[in-house]
Amino acid sequence: ELLGNGTTIYANVALEPEKSNNANLTLFGTWRRAGSHTVYYEVGGFLRNVDNYIQPTLSENEGLMQYTNVPAVHIRGVEGEMRYDWQNKLQLSANMSFQDARNQQQYKSDGKPSAIYRNRLPNRPWLFGSAEAGYTFYNRLLPETKLHVGCSYQWVHWYFLTWEAYGSIENKARIPTQHIVNADITYSWNNGRYNVAFECYNVLDNLAYDNYKLQKPGRAFFAKFRLFIH
Repeated sequence: ELLGNGTTIYANVALEPEKSNNANLTLFGTWRRAGSHTVYYEVGGFLRNVDNYIQPTLSENEGLMQYTNVPAVHIRGVEGEMRYDWQNKLQLSANMSFQDARNQQQYKSDGKPSAIYRNRLPNRPWLFGSAEAGYTFYNRLLPETKLHVGCSYQWVHWYFLTWEAYGSIENKARIPTQHIVNADITYSWNNGRYNVAFECYNVLDNLAYDNYKLQKPGRAFFAKFRLFIH
């Protein structure tokens, strides 16, 4: 962050370290019923008052980035997760997060009011969630084997590329809402020593972007072999 990488990230040796006062409150637990049904749950909230918040800033003209300080940022959020397990075979899970990060600098260094006061931080998702489902088959084809089939879904609400106070709302660049579905299948044998996995990322080949609206690759396939040595 101080020195950059010499190519795509500028140095900023004047960068100050963050200072933060935080408060967190979380409730979590496990609920079990006869028949090997288990539910895990967790819900929490947090407050973070950050001075000298380190924010990556993009130069749209040059396409390069530099880390800068935002003098004061307040972040408030809630998040929750729930997981279900049946006999170590069926696993379901879902989570959701809301993080409201806003600039708290009311006046600029010259004493004039800041146009971005109370704006959400750009390039930062503020509402997102995911869900997963998987099923494991035991002792198929060979003894001491596991066959796991799973899929996952990721959702990110749209957010602004730059400060929302700059420019007109109609013409402002946004990172659009994204829906990504992945699928995988894994087979392991010899009590987990050998593993073969196949994965398809972005099954539906939907458009996906990073935090700076650079398009990510579309549908992709991966294969992996793992040998566990002990």
